[in-house]
Amino acid sequence: MLTTAMLRSCMLLLAAASVVAVDAVTHRKLNGQTPAIRGSVPNQASPAANVGLDSNVHAKPMVAANISAGGMRHEAAKAAGEAQVVNATGRQTARHFLEVVPAPLRERTVAALQEQKRWLPEALRTGHWPKDLFSPYLVWSEKHEAFISNTTNANAWLKRYAGQVSWAPRTRLQTTIQNFALKKFLGGMARAQLPPVITAGSLLAFVRQGAMMTEDADFMTFYRFLQPNLTKSNWWGRCMSSNMPARWKYSEPSKPGYELAFTYDVGSTRVKIDLFFAQEEEEYSATGFWADGKLYKCILPGPTGFAPAMDVNSGSRFFISTMALLNLEYLYGPSWDKPYKKVRWTWHDSPADFSSCDLHTPRSTHSSFSSAEDQKWKKSIPTKAWDAELRHLKQEESDGQKYKAGPEPECY
Repeated sequence: MLTTAMLRSCMLLLAAASVVAVDAVTHRKLNGQTPAIRGSVPNQASPAANVGLDSNVHAKPMVAANISAGGMRHEAAKAAGEAQVVNATGRQTARHFLEVVPAPLRERTVAALQEQKRWLPEALRTGHWPKDLFSPYLVWSEKHEAFISNTTNANAWLKRYAGQVSWAPRTRLQTTIQNFALKKFLGGMARAQLPPVITAGSLLAFVRQGAMMTEDADFMTFYRFLQPNLTKSNWWGRCMSSNMPARWKYSEPSKPGYELAFTYDVGSTRVKIDLFFAQEEEEYSATGFWADGKLYKCILPGPTGFAPAMDVNSGSRFFISTMALLNLEYLYGPSWDKPYKKVRWTWHDSPADFSSCDLHTPRSTHSSFSSAEDQKWKKSIPTKAWDAELRHLKQEESDGQKYKAGPEPECY
């Protein structure tokens, strides 16, 4: 028979565990809330814990007759004290995003950032990237001067998981249309002088099975590259070419959560390409996530370098984060290299199970993504953590032979 003291001990342990640990396999839906989210990404594996930056999410307290909910939260907070100060890349930082990352992923993040500090400065100086950076998924091609898909690995993945992917194979005509759409989009990015970085579902597909896109394509770039002469032009934000309009637009170039979605239509075939804009913070980059007209914050660790990459089949050139494999774990969990176990990955409910986005705390659409706590923390440290990496990225993108600008479009 359980005594009151024993019951109290058990309850406190359960409450503490619910705050400290996020099970990377089961990933319960926190607080029972699942925001309706537009769009879909096919067949992805589990994104990491659904607790996000600056979130104040706690497990529901278990109420016993002789234990107050407040008392349990106090004990749980004590048990979580190890997360209050995290030593990241040799700097003592308090209350930043690593607090809400599951411990195993947090440890891998800190280790990866430390390791990257060892070789990245030399890579930025010389342009010589570690050839095994994305092994075994991507290989360095001397011919293309870029990382390309390891077709042996990609074909083995497709064979192993045949029948477990949800998207329909494309016909040769559809593939031709898709590749042409990518060429138009990337030509527009080069004209806008915006370095395209592969992200989200496209990053997953490119790394895992060597496909540039499945149902759509996803790219990101950085706010700092948006120049007034571009945003005030008569074509930016309207189209990438005369037949590739900006079908959806979220926020504005001067506000957080800026996003554009372009479409290219030929007959019954539609190619959709999403473009997200990232805001730099000291320990991460942040992009927006829109759901039911509300803006949520998504993060990836950094600063990170950006290496050249290429999809040989389409001839598309773009950039890939040097932390891409770790980013995939943030986005799709430790099993990202396997098909998503549910019927289909959708933005309507899958991110509530696990993701790098804080889907519980809507953000202001008029101010920086940084929270008050972030701002207090930032006062005592340098504010140009990403300068070297993004300067190199911009320099690489300026190579007009590799990243060819398309003609200035006429938008209708």
